[in-house]
Amino acid sequence: MQSTRPVEPLDELAEELSKMTSDENETLWRIRDRDYLSPSEYLAWCSYLTRGISASRDDLASESHLPFELPG
Repeated sequence: MQSTRPVEPLDELAEELSKMTSDENETLWRIRDRDYLSPSEYLAWCSYLTRGISASRDDLASESHLPFELPG
């Protein structure tokens, strides 16, 4: 019984990309360009997501939080 060569994910991607038409390729690049935020836009987006959340870490530091230890 012969085994088949395992297909790597990158091999599958290369095969799919080689079958794309130039129009499909151009569309993917337009989508990629549209899905970009500048650093200031990204900071504004992060600030929007965390609005109303205290910037303090006091809530995280308590006696109930034990430091991580590897089992010995």
